[in-house]
Amino acid sequence: MKILALGDPHGFLPKNIDKIIKKNGIDAIVCVGDWGFTPKKPWIEKSWKGLSKNYAATSAKKILKELDSYNIPFLSLKGNMFLSKKGNKLISPQLKKLKNFIKRYTGKAKLFENTFIFFDIIYENSTIRKDLNKSSVTKRKMESNDFRKMKLNSLLRENNPKLVLCGHIHEAKGKAKIGRTPVYNLGERGDYAVFNIVKNKIKLVESNFLK
Repeated sequence: MKILALGDPHGFLPKNIDKIIKKNGIDAIVCVGDWGFTPKKPWIEKSWKGLSKNYAATSAKKILKELDSYNIPFLSLKGNMFLSKKGNKLISPQLKKLKNFIKRYTGKAKLFENTFIFFDIIYENSTIRKDLNKSSVTKRKMESNDFRKMKLNSLLRENNPKLVLCGHIHEAKGKAKIGRTPVYNLGERGDYAVFNIVKNKIKLVESNFLK
């Protein structure tokens, strides 16, 4: 099975994505979320100058429509951009129109004998906060973000998945390893990687930022 793994698009897909899909015989697209455009420094108010309030949602709809047009399974988290009630209201009508889109907050989907686990760490925050309250670790000693990292690391070491794909922290894009599991932060704005999955072996076929 060959997958095209996309970093946070933020309004941009890889150049010549259609050629990448055809050349590699891609079976599925996996995206780590955050489809809509944001400036590179979205926390600076003036960087949004000249953009409409709904521009992020409009650009996200364009990205989703193009990815759905390739008529292959398209798996994605939402990312943090559309998790609010307002954001969800803006994007939900478009999601319902997609024919090939597979979305979860936390859950799984099986494709070509491979099981894909979705884990949205932001969505899981409320559940993990409950775990934190019940645990022996006090809030004074450990904040919820640290607890989430600890929980996820523990899950990876215990279960040894074949591959982990993640995003959101753009400056940390690249490859790491947790236990025996390769972990790829897929970057942003057109960053991509093609992986070939054969039984228990994962091969990086091509990428515009990984070696």
